[in-house]
Amino acid sequence: MSSIVAIGRRHWRPLLALNTVLLAATVGIAVFYPRTWTASAQLILPNASSNLSANLGPLGNIQQQGLPFSNELNPTSIQSNILLSSDVLRPVWQKDPERTEKFTRLDTYGKLFKGKPGDQSTIVQLEAKGSSPELAQQRAEWVLQSYQTRLNALRLDDARRRDEFSRVETAKAQNNLQTAQVELYGYQRRTGLVNADDQTRGIVETLNSLRSTQTLTLAQAEAAARRATALEQAVGMDLRRATAALNLGEDKGLQALRQRLADIESQLAQARGLYTGKNLRVKSLELQREELLGKIKQQVGSIVPDASKVNVSLGGNSYRDSRIDLILQLVQSQAENGALTNQAARIGEKAASLEERLRTLAPQQSRLKELQRRYEIAEGIYRGLVAQVQQAKVNAFDAYPNVQILDAPSVDSKPSPSGLLVAVGGLVAMLSGSIALALWLERRNPMLGVRELDSTGLPVLGRIPKLKDAALSAAEAEEFRQLASVVSLLPLPARRLMITSANTGEGKTTVTLGLAKALRELGFRVLVVDADFRQAGLGRKLQVGPGSEPVALAPSLSFLPAGRPDERTSVGEYIARGHFSRYLSELESAGGYDYVLIDTAPEDLVAETKLIAAAIGNVLFVVRPGVSNRDEVNASLAALQRFGSSVHLVINGGESAKGSYRYRYERPALASSSES
Repeated sequence: MSSIVAIGRRHWRPLLALNTVLLAATVGIAVFYPRTWTASAQLILPNASSNLSANLGPLGNIQQQGLPFSNELNPTSIQSNILLSSDVLRPVWQKDPERTEKFTRLDTYGKLFKGKPGDQSTIVQLEAKGSSPELAQQRAEWVLQSYQTRLNALRLDDARRRDEFSRVETAKAQNNLQTAQVELYGYQRRTGLVNADDQTRGIVETLNSLRSTQTLTLAQAEAAARRATALEQAVGMDLRRATAALNLGEDKGLQALRQRLADIESQLAQARGLYTGKNLRVKSLELQREELLGKIKQQVGSIVPDASKVNVSLGGNSYRDSRIDLILQLVQSQAENGALTNQAARIGEKAASLEERLRTLAPQQSRLKELQRRYEIAEGIYRGLVAQVQQAKVNAFDAYPNVQILDAPSVDSKPSPSGLLVAVGGLVAMLSGSIALALWLERRNPMLGVRELDSTGLPVLGRIPKLKDAALSAAEAEEFRQLASVVSLLPLPARRLMITSANTGEGKTTVTLGLAKALRELGFRVLVVDADFRQAGLGRKLQVGPGSEPVALAPSLSFLPAGRPDERTSVGEYIARGHFSRYLSELESAGGYDYVLIDTAPEDLVAETKLIAAAIGNVLFVVRPGVSNRDEVNASLAALQRFGSSVHLVINGGESAKGSYRYRYERPALASSSES
């Protein structure tokens, strides 16, 4: 709180001027600012009554119900923008009575109106301002009328654009659909594929059935061949020799019957592969086979008369007529074997043809599926466009709904701004402006203030008035005596005191000389050391050249100029190794000094000052308010305390409470009278 008061005291003039201006502005606004009235009206958007639902095939379905609400799409925000658009406000502005006087531009006139969309609701609020209640209400009514007119125009334009777009896009989609359909049907016609999956499945099933039938036929042919071989072994000769022996080999009638028997056997084997034994076809072929066998027996009997009693001699061999049945069975087995073998070969050819067809079906099937998908996509797009066209025809208010007036325009009885609001605004402006100005002035002025030294927590040994020249006035000399008295009471080890400041021009050299003279007046022997090895400012001020031995300035007051006893050693090494401290001890011993005052270079400028502070341990830090930089002072004090030095402050140029007290020594009256 004290720091705030201190800041206020430092900058009270600009703060007073600022608050005076703000107070005058507040009073001017309260008295002369024109009053305005506000008319309010509410609009409501009805929910969309029509729903769109369309199946787009592989593209999915279209579902649209009511008004959608989201962060990206809010119908009330859209209507609010239309409500305050230039096309809506321009007709109102052109017939407004104050247009030529106050509102010569449309954008300025638009600031009289405000549209507030509802949050997750279908309500829009309109506000219109006017210099009178009647004008505010009339403006609100004009805006609502112009808004409805604009909505109708937007609907008509939207319907026209949708119709043009739908007509072009629908024709394009229909053309794409027809093209895809022609390609699909043409490919089906060329390849014979209608349903690739079903056709492939049918071919595979037929192929499996043929392979099974072929396997069965080959097995039956092999069985007939084995039976014929067994009969040949039983007869003792093959078929040719047996028939020759019976004079059957050259009989054309018998050969014809055998050929017919072979055909019947082939047909019977094929029928048995396709049908069951009870089938009429199978029964008929079996009957035909029995008839042929009977005719063959008769033919053999006619060729070999009395075959049951006599021996038949053919080719030198004699056979009993009891072998005729075996020969007939041999003929039948051979015919059956040949027929079955031929049937198996034909079945194999059919199966091979189907396998070749199956191999060529895979790429054709892939192409067919691609054409079918293209057709389905084109059909889905066409359906979607047709559905959207029908939806646009059913409901013309989807894009721009028929907004209704929920509350007619009404005017607030209290004009704005109110006097209380103006007063509160003025107070807030004065408070915030004062804070901002004070902070800006503090930021702009980096110089240290007297009251800021209290926050350092360091003891202030004295406040020296601002010195105008080298000659000290009586009040200034008294201040130095006060400082010397305080210093004499401090428990200083070895009674050494380093005097420094943060930067140049802060009066440390003047304070050093004034303190040295004041200590001498108190009866102490004082040695003043110029430890500014670079500038030697104290030596130049006293007009004493460099040297290594003390120079007497006055009784009990000596001065040691800046210089290094060993030129081969750097100043930093000279101090850090303790040579400087030991040299001071030698001088103290030789001269019998009570106090040694070391005037150094500014702490923030050279490194030697920090080394001397660490060696001496006692620091008298000179600060000059209004000249010393607060950042430099704080940094120097922190550095000195970090090195373990005991720091005391002296304010150069501070106001003294004893400024009005003129103290001087007077001669005793008794002494004066005696002298006279």
